[in-house]
Amino acid sequence: VRALQASCKQIDISAIYEAYVNMIFSLRNAGIEVSDRRAVKLQNIIAASALICGRDKAIISDLWVLKHIWDTEEQIEILEEIVNHAIEKDESGKAHPQAFFNKSPDPNELIKELEILQEKWNDSATNFEQKNVIKDKLRFIQSRSEWIKKQEQKLYVQEAIEKFWKQILETL
Repeated sequence: VRALQASCKQIDISAIYEAYVNMIFSLRNAGIEVSDRRAVKLQNIIAASALICGRDKAIISDLWVLKHIWDTEEQIEILEEIVNHAIEKDESGKAHPQAFFNKSPDPNELIKELEILQEKWNDSATNFEQKNVIKDKLRFIQSRSEWIKKQEQKLYVQEAIEKFWKQILETL
């Protein structure tokens, strides 16, 4: 770990420094608190991103790590938008594999999971413990649905979840 930390200090981030500073200002203007101290520490993480990719110089796509500095869920979408806007300009061809990875849930997959849970719930062989597990999984799907980007899809999934909750409450 110490060798990797020392190696990070050898990574040249000068090529992206201006873009990084502009991004920090953009984040601050968007209401995301990034102290000067934190901004300095984040440079080490950007260097680590380059190091992991086997590069000795940071490129724009290494700024992807800034997507994960949120303090509240409300900041996630703002961060993703600001960071994605900056890293889309990376034309190096050596982008970090995580730079364009989208972790927001797929609404279709959530609906499929929801349908499976409903089938299990409606199965007469499902016992009390299994129904408790179904409710836990439903809570998890419900929390994931908050991260769906498109409002129309988000509302559709959340309506289906609410409908299932009503069904559960009626059968208890």
